[in-house]
Amino acid sequence: TFSSAGFMLNSACFPGLWSIVMPQYIPTISLQAILADAIDMGVDVKSIFRSLGLPFSPRELQQGKPPKIRADQFSKLYQRLNYRLITQTDQLQGRRNTTEAEFTLLCHCVITAETLAEVLERTLAYYNLLHERYPGSNTALLIEGDEATFILEYGWEEPDRTQVSIEARTLYLFYFFFSWLLGQPIKLISLQQRCPQDMAEAAVEARFDCTVRHLAPYNGFSFAVACLKRPNVRSATELRTFLKYYPGMMIESHSVEEAPLKAQVRQLMMNGFLTQHYFPSLGELAILFSMAPSTLSRDLRRENSGYASVKKDCQIEIAKGYLDNSQLSIDDISALMGFHDTNSFRRAFRQWTGTPPSQYRKSGQ
Repeated sequence: TFSSAGFMLNSACFPGLWSIVMPQYIPTISLQAILADAIDMGVDVKSIFRSLGLPFSPRELQQGKPPKIRADQFSKLYQRLNYRLITQTDQLQGRRNTTEAEFTLLCHCVITAETLAEVLERTLAYYNLLHERYPGSNTALLIEGDEATFILEYGWEEPDRTQVSIEARTLYLFYFFFSWLLGQPIKLISLQQRCPQDMAEAAVEARFDCTVRHLAPYNGFSFAVACLKRPNVRSATELRTFLKYYPGMMIESHSVEEAPLKAQVRQLMMNGFLTQHYFPSLGELAILFSMAPSTLSRDLRRENSGYASVKKDCQIEIAKGYLDNSQLSIDDISALMGFHDTNSFRRAFRQWTGTPPSQYRKSGQ
Protein backbone atom coordinates (compact mmCIF):
# COMPACT_ATOMS: atom_id res chain seq x y z
CA THR A 1 0.00 0.00 0.00
CA PHE A 2 1.08 3.57 -0.62
CA SER A 3 0.96 6.29 2.02
CA SER A 4 0.74 9.91 0.95
CA ALA A 5 2.32 11.06 4.21
CA GLY A 6 5.81 10.89 2.75
CA PHE A 7 4.99 12.71 -0.47
CA MET A 8 4.68 16.44 -0.93
CA LEU A 9 3.73 18.34 -4.04
CA ASN A 10 6.19 20.87 -5.40
CA SER A 11 5.63 24.19 -3.61
CA ALA A 12 5.09 25.84 -6.98
CA CYS A 13 1.68 24.17 -7.01
CA PHE A 14 0.36 26.58 -4.42
CA PRO A 15 1.70 30.13 -4.85
CA GLY A 16 1.23 32.65 -2.05
CA LEU A 17 -1.81 34.87 -2.07
CA TRP A 18 -0.23 37.95 -0.60
CA SER A 19 2.49 37.51 -3.18
CA ILE A 20 5.74 39.00 -1.91
CA VAL A 21 8.46 38.25 -4.43
CA MET A 22 11.72 38.38 -2.53
CA PRO A 23 14.48 40.21 -4.40
CA GLN A 24 18.01 38.86 -4.32
CA TYR A 25 19.26 41.98 -2.57
CA ILE A 26 17.77 44.42 -0.03
CA PRO A 27 19.02 47.98 0.66
CA THR A 28 21.20 48.17 3.78
CA ILE A 29 19.51 51.43 4.77
CA SER A 30 16.62 49.25 5.98
CA LEU A 31 18.94 47.83 8.67
CA GLN A 32 20.54 51.05 9.85
CA ALA A 33 17.88 51.99 12.43
CA ILE A 34 17.87 48.62 14.21
CA LEU A 35 21.69 48.50 14.06
CA ALA A 36 21.89 51.95 15.65
CA ASP A 37 19.51 50.81 18.41
CA ALA A 38 21.66 47.75 19.06
CA ILE A 39 24.82 49.85 19.31
CA ASP A 40 23.11 52.33 21.66
CA MET A 41 22.00 49.43 23.89
CA GLY A 42 25.56 48.13 24.13
CA VAL A 43 25.00 44.99 22.07
CA ASP A 44 28.23 43.41 20.82
CA VAL A 45 27.32 43.86 17.16
CA LYS A 46 30.81 42.96 15.93
CA SER A 47 30.48 39.43 17.31
CA ILE A 48 27.06 39.09 15.64
CA PHE A 49 28.52 40.07 12.27
CA ARG A 50 31.41 37.63 12.76
CA SER A 51 29.14 34.75 13.82
CA LEU A 52 27.03 35.23 10.68
CA GLY A 53 30.14 35.34 8.49
CA LEU A 54 29.18 38.69 6.97
CA PRO A 55 31.76 40.15 4.53
CA PHE A 56 31.31 43.70 5.89
CA SER A 57 31.55 45.40 9.27
CA PRO A 58 28.93 47.26 11.34
CA ARG A 59 30.67 50.55 10.52
CA GLU A 60 30.53 49.80 6.79
CA LEU A 61 26.83 48.98 7.01
CA GLN A 62 26.17 52.25 8.86
CA GLN A 63 27.89 54.06 6.00
CA GLY A 64 25.81 52.26 3.39
CA LYS A 65 28.71 50.12 2.20
CA PRO A 66 27.62 47.94 0.54
CA PRO A 67 24.38 49.69 -0.51
CA LYS A 68 22.61 46.32 -0.76
CA ILE A 69 23.06 42.87 0.80
CA ARG A 70 21.70 39.43 0.00
CA ALA A 71 18.15 38.76 1.19
CA ASP A 72 19.24 35.79 3.31
CA GLN A 73 21.97 37.88 4.98
CA PHE A 74 19.46 40.65 5.65
CA SER A 75 16.96 38.30 7.28
CA LYS A 76 19.52 36.56 9.50
CA LEU A 77 21.08 39.84 10.63
CA TYR A 78 17.72 41.51 11.34
CA GLN A 79 16.49 38.56 13.39
CA ARG A 80 19.71 38.35 15.41
CA LEU A 81 19.86 42.09 16.12
CA ASN A 82 16.20 42.20 17.14
CA TYR A 83 16.61 39.20 19.45
CA ARG A 84 19.69 40.68 21.12
CA LEU A 85 17.92 44.02 21.64
CA ILE A 86 15.06 42.29 23.45
CA THR A 87 17.31 40.10 25.61
CA GLN A 88 19.51 43.07 26.47
CA THR A 89 16.43 44.94 27.71
CA ASP A 90 15.23 41.88 29.64
CA GLN A 91 18.59 41.74 31.42
CA LEU A 92 18.46 45.44 32.30
CA GLN A 93 14.94 44.92 33.69
CA GLY A 94 16.04 41.87 35.70
CA ARG A 95 13.81 39.47 33.75
CA ARG A 96 14.41 36.10 32.14
CA ASN A 97 15.64 36.36 28.59
CA THR A 98 13.28 35.95 25.67
CA THR A 99 14.37 33.00 23.51
CA GLU A 100 14.78 33.11 19.74
CA ALA A 101 12.48 30.10 19.44
CA GLU A 102 9.41 31.73 21.02
CA PHE A 103 8.05 33.41 17.90
CA THR A 104 8.86 30.36 15.76
CA LEU A 105 6.98 28.06 18.15
CA LEU A 106 4.01 30.42 18.19
CA CYS A 107 3.86 30.36 14.38
CA HIS A 108 3.78 26.57 14.39
CA CYS A 109 1.03 26.63 17.04
CA VAL A 110 -1.28 28.82 14.95
CA ILE A 111 -0.60 27.61 11.39
CA THR A 112 -3.45 25.06 11.54
CA ALA A 113 -6.00 27.57 12.86
CA GLU A 114 -8.98 28.00 10.53
CA THR A 115 -9.75 31.70 11.06
CA LEU A 116 -8.11 34.87 12.36
CA ALA A 117 -10.23 34.54 15.51
CA GLU A 118 -8.70 31.12 16.19
CA VAL A 119 -5.21 32.44 15.37
CA LEU A 120 -5.63 35.18 17.98
CA GLU A 121 -7.14 32.76 20.50
CA ARG A 122 -4.10 30.50 20.22
CA THR A 123 -1.74 33.49 20.34
CA LEU A 124 -3.27 34.69 23.60
CA ALA A 125 -3.18 31.19 25.11
CA TYR A 126 0.47 30.83 24.10
CA TYR A 127 1.54 34.07 25.73
CA ASN A 128 -0.56 33.44 28.82
CA LEU A 129 1.62 30.37 29.39
CA LEU A 130 4.69 32.62 29.30
CA HIS A 131 3.19 35.42 31.39
CA GLU A 132 4.99 34.45 34.62
CA ARG A 133 8.32 34.69 32.83
CA TYR A 134 7.64 38.30 31.85
CA PRO A 135 5.98 40.22 34.72
CA GLY A 136 3.93 43.16 33.49
CA SER A 137 3.63 41.85 29.94
CA ASN A 138 0.22 42.07 28.33
CA THR A 139 -1.26 40.21 25.37
CA ALA A 140 -4.99 40.62 24.84
CA LEU A 141 -7.83 40.99 22.36
CA LEU A 142 -10.19 43.85 23.18
CA ILE A 143 -13.55 43.97 21.39
CA GLU A 144 -15.68 47.11 21.56
CA GLY A 145 -18.65 47.24 19.22
CA ASP A 146 -17.48 46.69 15.64
CA GLU A 147 -13.82 47.25 16.52
CA ALA A 148 -11.26 44.68 17.68
CA THR A 149 -7.85 45.58 19.12
CA PHE A 150 -4.85 43.27 19.42
CA ILE A 151 -2.70 44.37 22.37
CA LEU A 152 0.93 43.33 22.80
CA GLU A 153 3.23 44.82 25.44
CA TYR A 154 6.50 43.64 26.96
CA GLY A 155 5.70 45.43 30.22
CA TRP A 156 9.11 47.08 30.53
CA GLU A 157 9.31 49.77 33.21
CA GLU A 158 9.82 53.31 31.88
CA PRO A 159 10.92 52.25 28.37
CA ASP A 160 13.36 54.55 26.59
CA ARG A 161 13.28 55.49 22.90
CA THR A 162 15.05 52.30 21.81
CA GLN A 163 12.68 50.07 23.78
CA VAL A 164 9.69 51.95 22.36
CA SER A 165 11.05 51.16 18.87
CA ILE A 166 11.48 47.49 19.78
CA GLU A 167 7.85 47.24 20.89
CA ALA A 168 6.62 49.01 17.74
CA ARG A 169 8.65 46.73 15.47
CA THR A 170 7.37 43.65 17.32
CA LEU A 171 3.79 44.85 17.02
CA TYR A 172 4.29 45.37 13.29
CA LEU A 173 5.73 41.86 13.00
CA PHE A 174 2.51 40.44 14.45
CA TYR A 175 0.38 42.61 12.17
CA PHE A 176 2.42 41.42 9.20
CA PHE A 177 2.22 37.76 10.28
CA PHE A 178 -1.55 37.86 10.78
CA SER A 179 -2.00 39.55 7.38
CA TRP A 180 0.23 36.94 5.75
CA LEU A 181 -1.88 34.15 7.24
CA LEU A 182 -5.01 35.67 5.68
CA GLY A 183 -3.35 36.15 2.29
CA GLN A 184 -4.03 39.89 2.26
CA PRO A 185 -3.30 42.94 4.43
CA ILE A 186 -5.64 43.58 7.35
CA LYS A 187 -7.09 47.06 6.93
CA LEU A 188 -6.34 48.85 10.19
CA ILE A 189 -8.49 51.45 11.92
CA SER A 190 -5.77 52.80 14.21
CA LEU A 191 -2.46 52.13 15.95
CA GLN A 192 -2.24 52.77 19.70
CA GLN A 193 1.09 53.71 21.31
CA ARG A 194 1.68 54.37 25.01
CA CYS A 195 4.60 56.66 24.27
CA PRO A 196 4.43 60.38 23.45
CA GLN A 197 4.87 61.28 19.79
CA ASP A 198 8.40 62.61 20.26
CA MET A 199 9.58 59.15 21.43
CA ALA A 200 7.96 57.21 18.58
CA GLU A 201 9.81 55.90 15.52
CA ALA A 202 7.90 57.49 12.66
CA ALA A 203 9.28 55.10 10.03
CA VAL A 204 7.86 52.08 11.86
CA GLU A 205 4.52 53.75 12.56
CA ALA A 206 4.15 54.66 8.88
CA ARG A 207 4.20 50.98 7.96
CA PHE A 208 0.87 50.42 9.71
CA ASP A 209 -0.72 52.89 7.26
CA CYS A 210 -3.42 54.11 9.65
CA THR A 211 -4.21 56.75 12.26
CA VAL A 212 -1.75 56.73 15.20
CA ARG A 213 -2.88 57.53 18.74
CA HIS A 214 -0.08 58.40 21.16
CA LEU A 215 -0.29 58.40 24.96
CA ALA A 216 -2.80 55.55 24.63
CA PRO A 217 -3.54 53.19 27.56
CA TYR A 218 -1.84 50.28 25.72
CA ASN A 219 0.19 49.33 22.63
CA GLY A 220 -1.93 47.68 19.96
CA PHE A 221 -3.65 47.94 16.60
CA SER A 222 -7.38 48.03 15.84
CA PHE A 223 -9.36 46.56 12.95
CA ALA A 224 -12.95 45.64 12.08
CA VAL A 225 -14.43 42.76 14.10
CA ALA A 226 -15.63 41.21 10.82
CA CYS A 227 -11.98 40.40 10.01
CA LEU A 228 -11.99 37.79 12.78
CA LYS A 229 -14.05 35.49 10.55
CA ARG A 230 -11.58 35.60 7.67
CA PRO A 231 -9.86 32.26 6.91
CA ASN A 232 -6.24 31.29 7.37
CA VAL A 233 -5.12 30.27 3.88
CA ARG A 234 -1.52 29.29 4.62
CA SER A 235 0.12 25.88 4.98
CA ALA A 236 2.97 24.50 7.08
CA THR A 237 5.08 24.33 3.91
CA GLU A 238 4.66 28.05 3.32
CA LEU A 239 5.38 28.78 6.98
CA ARG A 240 8.88 27.34 6.67
CA THR A 241 9.68 29.86 3.95
CA PHE A 242 8.03 32.67 5.92
CA LEU A 243 10.15 31.98 9.01
CA LYS A 244 13.30 32.00 6.94
CA TYR A 245 12.68 35.28 5.14
CA TYR A 246 10.07 37.32 7.04
CA PRO A 247 12.32 40.32 7.88
CA GLY A 248 12.97 40.90 4.18
CA MET A 249 9.33 40.18 3.37
CA MET A 250 8.25 42.91 5.80
CA ILE A 251 10.50 45.42 4.06
CA GLU A 252 9.09 44.49 0.65
CA SER A 253 5.45 44.32 1.75
CA HIS A 254 4.72 47.92 0.78
CA SER A 255 4.55 46.84 -2.88
CA VAL A 256 2.15 43.93 -2.29
CA GLU A 257 -1.39 43.85 -3.63
CA GLU A 258 -4.40 41.94 -2.33
CA ALA A 259 -5.04 38.65 -4.10
CA PRO A 260 -8.11 38.17 -6.32
CA LEU A 261 -10.97 36.09 -4.90
CA LYS A 262 -10.21 33.28 -7.36
CA ALA A 263 -6.68 32.96 -5.96
CA GLN A 264 -7.98 32.89 -2.39
CA VAL A 265 -10.51 30.17 -3.22
CA ARG A 266 -7.86 28.18 -5.06
CA GLN A 267 -5.49 28.35 -2.08
CA LEU A 268 -8.19 27.14 0.31
CA MET A 269 -9.07 24.25 -1.98
CA MET A 270 -5.43 23.25 -2.43
CA ASN A 271 -4.82 23.40 1.31
CA GLY A 272 -7.99 21.39 1.95
CA PHE A 273 -6.87 18.62 -0.37
CA LEU A 274 -3.24 18.59 0.76
CA THR A 275 -4.14 18.42 4.46
CA GLN A 276 -7.35 16.35 4.40
CA HIS A 277 -7.56 14.90 0.86
CA TYR A 278 -10.80 16.79 0.51
CA PHE A 279 -11.93 19.74 -1.61
CA PRO A 280 -14.20 22.05 0.44
CA SER A 281 -17.64 22.52 -1.09
CA LEU A 282 -18.98 25.83 -2.36
CA GLY A 283 -21.10 26.12 0.78
CA GLU A 284 -18.13 25.50 3.08
CA LEU A 285 -16.04 28.08 1.23
CA ALA A 286 -18.88 30.60 1.43
CA ILE A 287 -18.97 30.22 5.23
CA LEU A 288 -15.23 30.98 5.41
CA PHE A 289 -15.76 34.17 3.40
CA SER A 290 -18.83 35.14 5.47
CA MET A 291 -21.12 35.23 2.44
CA ALA A 292 -23.91 33.22 0.84
CA PRO A 293 -22.93 30.54 -1.73
CA SER A 294 -24.79 32.50 -4.41
CA THR A 295 -22.77 35.62 -3.56
CA LEU A 296 -19.49 33.71 -3.74
CA SER A 297 -20.50 32.27 -7.12
CA ARG A 298 -21.44 35.73 -8.40
CA ASP A 299 -18.17 37.28 -7.22
CA LEU A 300 -16.19 34.49 -8.88
CA ARG A 301 -18.09 35.06 -12.14
CA ARG A 302 -17.01 38.69 -12.02
CA GLU A 303 -13.46 37.37 -12.25
CA ASN A 304 -14.47 35.12 -15.17
CA SER A 305 -14.21 32.07 -12.95
CA GLY A 306 -16.35 29.70 -10.89
CA TYR A 307 -16.19 26.96 -8.27
CA ALA A 308 -16.08 24.14 -10.83
CA SER A 309 -13.30 25.72 -12.89
CA VAL A 310 -11.17 26.47 -9.81
CA LYS A 311 -11.60 22.88 -8.58
CA LYS A 312 -10.64 21.57 -12.01
CA ASP A 313 -7.49 23.72 -12.03
CA CYS A 314 -6.57 22.33 -8.60
CA GLN A 315 -7.16 18.74 -9.73
CA ILE A 316 -4.96 19.24 -12.79
CA GLU A 317 -2.17 20.84 -10.75
CA ILE A 318 -2.26 18.09 -8.12
CA ALA A 319 -2.41 15.29 -10.70
CA LYS A 320 0.57 16.74 -12.57
CA GLY A 321 2.46 17.06 -9.31
CA TYR A 322 1.85 13.40 -8.56
CA LEU A 323 2.80 12.35 -12.10
CA ASP A 324 6.08 14.24 -11.79
CA ASN A 325 6.96 11.89 -8.92
CA SER A 326 8.34 8.78 -10.62
CA GLN A 327 7.85 6.70 -7.44
CA LEU A 328 4.07 6.80 -7.82
CA SER A 329 2.24 4.43 -10.13
CA ILE A 330 -0.87 5.52 -12.04
CA ASP A 331 -2.87 3.27 -9.70
CA ASP A 332 -1.38 5.07 -6.67
CA ILE A 333 -2.25 8.46 -8.14
CA SER A 334 -5.78 7.39 -8.97
CA ALA A 335 -6.33 6.35 -5.35
CA LEU A 336 -4.75 9.53 -3.98
CA MET A 337 -6.98 11.64 -6.22
CA GLY A 338 -10.09 9.87 -4.91
CA PHE A 339 -11.11 8.04 -8.10
CA HIS A 340 -12.95 4.72 -7.80
CA ASP A 341 -10.70 3.07 -10.38
CA THR A 342 -7.68 3.85 -12.53
CA ASN A 343 -9.64 4.03 -15.78
CA SER A 344 -11.79 6.84 -14.37
CA PHE A 345 -8.66 8.81 -13.52
CA ARG A 346 -7.17 8.19 -16.97
CA ARG A 347 -10.35 9.46 -18.66
CA ALA A 348 -10.57 12.50 -16.42
CA PHE A 349 -6.92 13.48 -16.92
CA ARG A 350 -7.23 13.11 -20.68
CA GLN A 351 -10.40 15.22 -20.61
CA TRP A 352 -8.63 17.90 -18.55
CA THR A 353 -5.40 18.09 -20.54
CA GLY A 354 -5.96 16.32 -23.85
CA THR A 355 -3.14 13.92 -22.95
CA PRO A 356 -3.22 10.47 -21.28
CA PRO A 357 -1.41 10.46 -17.91
CA SER A 358 1.16 7.91 -19.10
CA GLN A 359 2.02 10.08 -22.10
CA TYR A 360 2.27 13.18 -19.90
CA ARG A 361 4.73 11.34 -17.64
CA LYS A 362 6.86 10.08 -20.54
CA SER A 363 7.06 13.49 -22.19
CA GLY A 364 8.00 15.19 -18.91
CA GLN A 365 5.66 18.09 -19.65
